[in-house]
Amino acid sequence: MKTVSFFIIIASGLILSCSSNQSDEAAVPTQTAHPSTSQINEPSAGQVQSTNELPQHHESVTTEDKVYNNDGSLTTTKITTVDGIETSRDVTTGFPNADINQENEKSKYHNNGNFSEAYNYARKAYLNPKDVDNSTYYLKKAMGFFESAETDADDVSCDDANFSATEGYQYAKKGYNETDPNEIERYAKKAMNEAESGISYMNSCKK
Repeated sequence: MKTVSFFIIIASGLILSCSSNQSDEAAVPTQTAHPSTSQINEPSAGQVQSTNELPQHHESVTTEDKVYNNDGSLTTTKITTVDGIETSRDVTTGFPNADINQENEKSKYHNNGNFSEAYNYARKAYLNPKDVDNSTYYLKKAMGFFESAETDADDVSCDDANFSATEGYQYAKKGYNETDPNEIERYAKKAMNEAESGISYMNSCKK
């Protein structure tokens, strides 16, 4: 009987010990793992990290100064600065109307209009010489355009065209002073030929 009682006491002690351990384990709270501060603050790859610093903008400023010289030329100075520091300077001197004058000179070479008008009026007289009044009127108009064509030829120093303008004027004038339809027709034709020659010479002078 003593032996049985001894085993019962040991078994009871083991049961109580196990129950006590289970109670202790249940009493221990579960701890949740928190990321470290360094893991939270460290940006991941590709993440843009904001900053309070603003980028600096360096703007360039260009000023232009024009001075008219005594000889009529114009000096232009362009200065470019960045943050108040000069980075470039460009100085050019020229005559402001030079390009315009060159274009005007070129355009004179193409002024065949007066020769063309002289041809048209001389042709009108040539086609109807029997109508003396109208024919002489047309030849008078042709004379005026030949005079203007002579000036055009002088402006470009085209001697051949100048000669044609002078000859055309003389032929138109002779026809203007005529009363014979045949003579009007003859001089009108000669004036037409000189007008055509003048146009051709002016085109040659522009090359």
